[in-house]
Amino acid sequence: MQNNIKQLRILHYGYEDISLDAKWGPGVRNTCIIHYVLSGRGYYNQVPLQAGQGFVIDAGELVEYHYDETEPWTYFWVIITGDLSKEICHNHISVNAHKIFSYDFSNKLLQMIPGIFSSSATIPQTEALSLFFYLLSLHEIRPRDNGNHY
Repeated sequence: MQNNIKQLRILHYGYEDISLDAKWGPGVRNTCIIHYVLSGRGYYNQVPLQAGQGFVIDAGELVEYHYDETEPWTYFWVIITGDLSKEICHNHISVNAHKIFSYDFSNKLLQMIPGIFSSSATIPQTEALSLFFYLLSLHEIRPRDNGNHY
């Protein structure tokens, strides 16, 4: 496990709040990036997106994304790198053919964001990884639970 952790690194968490800078590309990213649309609308590789959806960019892919002019988006992202980044993302996030996913945990994301950006100091890598694995755990499909079975 220790070796695997070294092969996964969080480079950056980010947040874009309805800005004219909320666009990128076309171009190729050299890292894996997961975006979560928190409000508004936008486009990823010409596919429309809205709040409650997100997209995964794999390193080496030609991509373009931008806000919708009538209802600009707010989104959160995490940039990861390392040999295991693509495998971990695709093993935990269920994406369609366009690498778009839906999610139903925006309230938990919104609670998480202030803690990430509360300080100008860089988050220690262990804490950044902990937050990332928590984020991935929110993607897990869980059976409906009718009570505590423990």
